[in-house]
Amino acid sequence: MGYGSNSQDEMEVTIRLDREDRRAHICSTWPEWSRKLERLSGSPKQVTERDGKATSAFWVGPLTAIRGRRPASP
Repeated sequence: MGYGSNSQDEMEVTIRLDREDRRAHICSTWPEWSRKLERLSGSPKQVTERDGKATSAFWVGPLTAIRGRRPASP
């Protein structure tokens, strides 16, 4: 899938952890992260397109797919 470019100010990845349905909801408008998420999790559940390119992509997965780690030491 081809991911379109957004302005630097619009690029973001949002992860919402839903305690009720025990799912992680991920939205990406950052092309590099969208490609990475597609490689790791498969095709997105929903896509928003502009000029034939995906500008927003959405994934839903289990909470266990999200890991929190301690930042690396400087």
